[in-house]
Formats: sequence, C-alpha cells, structure tokens
Amino acid sequence: MDITRLIETINNKGAVIGTCITETGRNPQIARIFANFGFDFLIIECEHGSYSIETASDFITMAKLSGVAPFVKIGEYSYHTFARYLDAGADGFILPRIRKKDEVIQVMEWIKYYPDGVRGYSPGAPHCNYGFDIKNSADHRDFIAAKNSNIFIVIQFETRDAIENADEILSVPGVDSVVTGPCDLSMSLGCAGDVDNPLVKDSVKKVFDACKKHNVAIGNTAGDLEEIKKQLKEGLQFIWYKNDYIFLQNSQKEVEAVKAIF
Repeated sequence: MDITRLIETINNKGAVIGTCITETGRNPQIARIFANFGFDFLIIECEHGSYSIETASDFITMAKLSGVAPFVKIGEYSYHTFARYLDAGADGFILPRIRKKDEVIQVMEWIKYYPDGVRGYSPGAPHCNYGFDIKNSADHRDFIAAKNSNIFIVIQFETRDAIENADEILSVPGVDSVVTGPCDLSMSLGCAGDVDNPLVKDSVKKVFDACKKHNVAIGNTAGDLEEIKKQLKEGLQFIWYKNDYIFLQNSQKEVEAVKAIF
C-alpha cells in the first residue's frame, strides 16, 4: 500500500498494519519479504537499531518498489536527519521520546516545504524519482504541495511528561497517529516492566481519548490476535504488529517442536 492509499484508508476510518525491521540484517530484500507478508507499512528502526542512513535508504527504496510505505523511527532530532531520510524517500516517521508540543511543532517545520516549513528542496533526489517526474514549474509546485500533505507522522508516547501533555501534543496539525512505548512508559511511571499496571493502562486510555478529541487515528503496538481484536473495539487504526526478531523467535519455537520428536 503506497502512502496515498494508506492515508486515504486512515481518513476513511479503515485500519492498516505493518511491522518493524530492527537488527536482523542489512539486505534490503528483507523489506521485499515483509511486503509479501501483506503488510501496509514497514518501520525502519533507527532509534535503537544501528542502521546507517545508507542502509535505511536501501530499505526505503525496496519497500517503495514493493508497494509498501516506509516509515523511519527516528533516532536523532535535527533538521538534516529528517531531510536525508525524506530525500531518500521515507513516507513518514515514528517520533519517540516526544515530551511536549513545541518538539512536535519543530519537527513539522523541518519536514515541510515552504510555506509550511523550512525543508530544503532537492528535485534530483530519490524521493523525486531523480527529477524524471519534474518537467516544468507547475510540476515543482504540484510535487511540493503533494509532499507537504503526504508525510505520515506517528507520535510515540513513552514518558510521564508526554502523557500529561497528550492533549497539547495531539493538537498540533499534521499528527496522523500514535503508538505507546509500554516498557519505557512503565519505567517513567515507576512500575518498570509491569506493562499491565493500571498506571500504564490509564495512560494509554488518556492518549486514546486525546486522539478522539483531535481526530487523530488511534494506533498502537500489538503482539497477538486477541490484543488486536480488543484494541479494534477501541477504534484502533494504525497497527504496529511485532517486529522481525519476534517473527524469528516464533520460528525458533517451531524448531524446538521438531527437535522434540526425534
């Protein structure tokens, strides 16, 4: 699913599902394999992962060629970090460690072209098909307008400060969805590792309530079918389903089962 269809699906109150590429390899064909799983988007882990901009760029290219929207989970907040991923073709970002509204406003300024922001324009970069799609000044204007409206932004809520500021954070124009970071959130709330603690559950509910208030798509991480069913009843639209190493761990259990019979 390309980014235009993904945004249309979200706007029409549909749901999309994707997964995350973390540390399992550098071969961009991983993105192609996950595209064949039927995922709508792929998240490239650049906060906790060790991927360079080159590797991330290869994943982005392969995802787009395979018909899947590539998102980058950002690891560093600077204008040039966002600009390089966008020029490589990233369709959006997962924003971890966000704590307050001003941080989101700054990101929005970095990722948007004039007049909505300060992003520099490179019409010969991959995101613009190396300039082959630009024939005249009208094409430039249409491309800039399209890009400004088609960058998908997901806020990750994982601190007490973020929860307390959820209403203000989600009031920023251009925020499309949310996810929570239950492990970090539990630490911030003083119940490290207890992701089922009422403090964590109440915090997630506060985020979801703020989503409904500001017409932001409810999203979250999910690890099993029953969890997804439960959250769909709460309005879940953006589903981050497991990640690459969890799929491998599940396969390891199958190997154990095979070894147990001989």
